[in-house]
Amino acid sequence: MEHNIKDSFIVSEDSYTGNIEELAQRVLKHGKITQGGKIIIDNKVLSIDQQIKLSLVIKYIAHEFDNEIPNSVRPIDLINVIHQRIEAIGSALSILKKNGFAKKESRGRYIVQIHKINNFIDEIESNQNKTTDDGKNRKSTGYKTRNKGAGSDIQMLIDNDYFEQPRLMNEVINELKKENCHHNDRVVDKTIRDTFVKSRKILKRIENKEGGKAKWQYVLRK
Repeated sequence: MEHNIKDSFIVSEDSYTGNIEELAQRVLKHGKITQGGKIIIDNKVLSIDQQIKLSLVIKYIAHEFDNEIPNSVRPIDLINVIHQRIEAIGSALSILKKNGFAKKESRGRYIVQIHKINNFIDEIESNQNKTTDDGKNRKSTGYKTRNKGAGSDIQMLIDNDYFEQPRLMNEVINELKKENCHHNDRVVDKTIRDTFVKSRKILKRIENKEGGKAKWQYVLRK
């Protein structure tokens, strides 16, 4: 009896002491995994950082159900999940390790810190409820506005191969409006330059040789 109490009281840091099925049920609203171990993100309003965190959580839960599925995530595993360059993903995982959300198991493999899971799920559930409430408020007042930010909408254009050809900033803004994505022009400009060119390095800036006042065009970095 004493031994059982000790084992229950002093647990491994790698052991989840809650109900794994209950945890999986909460996470299922946001994502899942295939039998082959491919992560699927269903909650499209999550930030890139949240998508990476969710991927770590999904792999951990899947491993608890089936130990043939690794509980770790490699940067290469997430390229087709969050549609970012492998360098950007690796950097983001390193930051999560530094911040204590993940730990590095071996070279290039990261595992979620178990004690961080519940707070993270609480966070995205809270954000989802807020988004839902905001949407109801806008509907009741007759306004229709997208919940996503400029970054998510620009990423949509990237995913649709819009930047395979060089684009002027005003062309990007007009294309977003065609997709019913309305943002302040300065916000779009700043998001492209700061986030997609400087930070994530998905796009690059090239000189505009087609004439007109605009000095730069933006195209997919290859």
